Amino acid sequence: MTIHLNIDEHQEKSLSLMAKKQGISLHAFIEELLNSYISEKQETLDLMRLSEQSFKEWDNEADSIYDRL
Repeated sequence: MTIHLNIDEHQEKSLSLMAKKQGISLHAFIEELLNSYISEKQETLDLMRLSEQSFKEWDNEADSIYDRL
């Protein structure tokens, strides 16, 4: 799959410099950024799922009044 990004010259230079600083190609740098972003989002979702158990005790009729606040 090919994706085309519309970025200005300044953004492209900045990304290129960051990639060069790490000694990798611009393509590899952008791929790393995307993978890191996806990984962070997945980690956040996993942590949210873990915390769901903590809130189950509030999932009852007596506490349902707070659902409408």
